[in-house]
Amino acid sequence: MEAMKRISLDIETYSEAGYKFEDGKWCSAMKSKPGLRAVGAYVYTKHPSADGLCFAYGTDRLTLWVAGMGAPTDLLDHISSGGLVEAWNSIFEFWGWNNIFARQHGWPELTLEQMRDTKARSAAMSYPLALGDASKILTPGTAKLAEGRTLIKRFCVPRTPTKHNKAQRIHPSEDPVKGPRFWAYNIRDVEAEYAIGSMLPELSEQELKVWQCDQQINDRGVKIDTDLLACCKEVVEGAFEDHTKALIEVTGGAVRTVSEIDRFSTWLAKSGYPMPSIDKDHVTEALEDPDLPKECRKALEIRQILGSSSVKKLYAIEHMLGSDGRLRGLFEYCGALRTGRWSGRGPQPQNLPGSGPGVVVCPGCNRVIGKDPFQSLCPSCHKNRGNDPKWDHTVVKAAIRAIESKDHRLVALLFRDAVSAVSGCLRALFVAADGHELMCSDYSAIEAVVLAVLAGETWRQEVFRTHGMIYEMSASKITGIPFQEFLDHKEQTGEHHPMRKKIGKVAELAGGYGGGVGAYLAFGADKFIGSDEKIKEVVYKWREENSMIVRYWDEIEVVATQAIQHPGREFAYRGITFVRDAATDVLKCRLLSGRHICYASPKILPKRTPWGTITDQITYMGWNTNERKGRRGWTRLSTWGGKLTENITQAVARDIMAYAIVRLEEEGFRVVLHVHDEVCCEILRGSRTIEELESIMSTMPYWAQGWPVKARGGWCGRQYRKD
Repeated sequence: MEAMKRISLDIETYSEAGYKFEDGKWCSAMKSKPGLRAVGAYVYTKHPSADGLCFAYGTDRLTLWVAGMGAPTDLLDHISSGGLVEAWNSIFEFWGWNNIFARQHGWPELTLEQMRDTKARSAAMSYPLALGDASKILTPGTAKLAEGRTLIKRFCVPRTPTKHNKAQRIHPSEDPVKGPRFWAYNIRDVEAEYAIGSMLPELSEQELKVWQCDQQINDRGVKIDTDLLACCKEVVEGAFEDHTKALIEVTGGAVRTVSEIDRFSTWLAKSGYPMPSIDKDHVTEALEDPDLPKECRKALEIRQILGSSSVKKLYAIEHMLGSDGRLRGLFEYCGALRTGRWSGRGPQPQNLPGSGPGVVVCPGCNRVIGKDPFQSLCPSCHKNRGNDPKWDHTVVKAAIRAIESKDHRLVALLFRDAVSAVSGCLRALFVAADGHELMCSDYSAIEAVVLAVLAGETWRQEVFRTHGMIYEMSASKITGIPFQEFLDHKEQTGEHHPMRKKIGKVAELAGGYGGGVGAYLAFGADKFIGSDEKIKEVVYKWREENSMIVRYWDEIEVVATQAIQHPGREFAYRGITFVRDAATDVLKCRLLSGRHICYASPKILPKRTPWGTITDQITYMGWNTNERKGRRGWTRLSTWGGKLTENITQAVARDIMAYAIVRLEEEGFRVVLHVHDEVCCEILRGSRTIEELESIMSTMPYWAQGWPVKARGGWCGRQYRKD
């Protein structure tokens, strides 16, 4: 093979990671996820059983290497000389090559700097994250072989031995029929990757830096407190056992586990409380019903507790944990298509619970204990309970002390619900390595700041440049209550003015992207504001006070529509440019950073409004995961001015965060966790200051100079926490 700048590579491997052998058969270590999906690529490739089967590589001309062949010297020379290697989801090829092929054969290892990722380029253009899905859309002639999943199951995972065949795995070379099909599948994947890559633009220089930082963060991982993890598991499993026994008792044996959906629904109906569904939303709604029968309430409370998705993270963490106690592969670059924000993988640290059960502090013994409306005395000193603190790191420490006893009944006694108490402590599982500390800070209301600047809403920008009290100021403008009254109330009582939450917070959370009554209701407006008519008054008043934002929704929709109707011509509003690329039939929204939000195959289609009129609607092809928006998969979706504004705002905020992550890495701050507005670094204890961290985060890229974006309120310590 001639020397080349870049080659495509796809490896195929075998590993027993994520499986366990019990009672003479192999089964999944996690019920919901088998093998690789359960443990992640790092643990999968590090497993002692991991074995390299074959790989295909090249450009338009491909070479297949199969276990047993001689060394592929052309590929090894390419890697040794620092040549670039591209793959779909390249972190798997990176770990797989280094942990399996290089280790087994003594071949040169790859570096992260050599890697390039076709999947990253696909995601940046808002195409699907799975190779098979992307190839069907972009290069149907090179779509993955339909039998690929069957072949993977045959050769890449362990098999249960049978009476006539005791083997626990099958090598492709042992199967003269399906073995060659497996190798053809390997080649076909590289063909698909190469074909897709030839159609997609390269990442920009800045985005390449962002992606490379993402790969470094995923490879670095974050340390886990394994002792606390074991304690949490023991408490949860004990609580689950007790709750399951209680469920059997309260239902008279009609329901034996919360997963018996049909039996549960039948029992509820026979008990006089039929429900259309016992999913999370319906259970929550039922528990708010004062007429819910006592037995049904108890059973549904147990289902709510045992159905908690947060404590399932314990098992996701356990299975993905490396031998060095670090958790890797947690972030998906451009996982949120269109905005380009990261999404979480595995235990998904981006949506860890921020609180646990309600608590109070006993004034007698100063213990933090669970809030129980039916119990006024502390179970420890039997004195009256005190005031309610928020669930912060001091409360978490108290809960951890109880959890470390491994006694689920003690935890339940002190915090009412042992499962919720563990859920509220999940953040503390993420810790700094020995001799290090975590340092963390976040941006203050970054989306609201970005929206104010993009739209040119000057009074809001001034709020963020000064006191930053947007909820109070918004409530003041809507209600007419002088802003000073909000300040005086806080100074005199130590509490926020009630209108801050009831009006200001709800309006700010619901109103920024065109939300009406429905959006306000989703944030509890019926409890805080009242009837639909009163909510409408708040909606209209917020829009009146934020006329530039309202105009932004309208103007953005206009320029997007014009761009769709006039391919090749650019239309812009306040620095945001739309153009429909005639060659690819993609509507590209160019952000201030130069990065694009992409909408494939855009069309203007008629839509009937709730009032019976016909209007134009922007539509495009996108990957849908929300069944409420239509069928799953590649389908036609709709958008409008408010939604476009949301995409743009979140994308711009993401670009600010991405710029900060790159600079932090360049300055020696080792990022281990990040959310949409927060960055957490692992540093040598005492080596850096929070002021340094926040100074870097608050330094804006050239296109956002002067914006009132501030990082503040940072902390450092051993355990990850939410302040």
